[in-house]
Amino acid sequence: MKDFPLIRSLRSALIAAAAISVPLLLFSFVFGWLYVPLLVLIFVPAALCLTMAVSGSLPALIGEAAAIGAMGLVFGARGALLAAVYTLPILLCFTVAVQRRVPFKKGCFALMGIHLAALAVCFVLIRGWTGGDPYTAAAEAAKNALTQWEMGDLMLYQMYALGLVELPKGMQGATLTPMMDGFALELSDAARQDLLLSLAARIKDGLFSITPSLIVSQSILGGISCLVIPLRFGYIAEEKRAFKAAKPAETEEETAVGSVHAPVPVNFPTLDMPPFDTWHLPRGIGLQVGIALIGGYFLQMSATPALSIAGIILYTAARSLFTVQGAAAINFIQKRRNRRRVWRVVIPAALMLTPVPVIAGIFDQLSNLRGLRAPRQPKEE
Repeated sequence: MKDFPLIRSLRSALIAAAAISVPLLLFSFVFGWLYVPLLVLIFVPAALCLTMAVSGSLPALIGEAAAIGAMGLVFGARGALLAAVYTLPILLCFTVAVQRRVPFKKGCFALMGIHLAALAVCFVLIRGWTGGDPYTAAAEAAKNALTQWEMGDLMLYQMYALGLVELPKGMQGATLTPMMDGFALELSDAARQDLLLSLAARIKDGLFSITPSLIVSQSILGGISCLVIPLRFGYIAEEKRAFKAAKPAETEEETAVGSVHAPVPVNFPTLDMPPFDTWHLPRGIGLQVGIALIGGYFLQMSATPALSIAGIILYTAARSLFTVQGAAAINFIQKRRNRRRVWRVVIPAALMLTPVPVIAGIFDQLSNLRGLRAPRQPKEE
């Protein structure tokens, strides 16, 4: 593959392979049932595509093997299969999109679709393995894990203190009798069972609402990040390599006055990706997304499960699109204030965990803060 050699440099290959493999393998031995799936779901696809662009295909395949191996260590063969079904098509789609010079927008839509399809297949597999009720299976697995864990009672007590689980009103204070034994804590059998039942109910209700939201948001945000991040940082890395490899011939006159270097050609595809600070929704599409956001917000409160799920999907999709626009608006403000490139990446990425980008995206859509949309023309009478 001309765009993705086996290894670009030994140093970058070792760093990239270790950056993906080491955290996955370490977390597989400490709370692996929680951290490894989150890493594979949210971070690994973009990390693999970035590694492919910056370091080469071999370290990306090593990272892929580490993700499959970590899921296999924690969940067995089924976990390894889920990791392969999810991450391999994404990495392959990115590679093909770059190799064939697919236009940027089409590449984003392709990766969003691959994300959605891969997550849907994983969900279908999980439903089949759990007898059609993955939420109950997850709740039972959490109950069994806390029951077998020596610190499980302490964890349940902390959840109760934080209001995450509860006891029946008539039993509060009567059955919750913690007994300290060193660093451990033991609950009465009745309290433990009631708290575990409360935890199972919370997990089932939470997963029912979180799962469609997670699938939609990860498909949109993950699909975009799996193309934008590798293209941007792959270009920067190749630009640095080309600059170091260039040896401009300096004449005596250039040496006396100061070297004048021609721009260094960079052989890395960008797929005509527009600058991030110019990303925005056109006025008509923005109006439709806004309607979906408001409609989905109220529809997700419906007592009908089908309508509730439809509302969650609409609301999450609209929120994700406004999140991207808000991050672009924040980047625009930082760029106008001459902030360093690293901060223009770190700050919007950190704010993704907050509602700030969504609010910024809605404000930018309503106010045309960046002046990217033509002002409305008055109608002629």
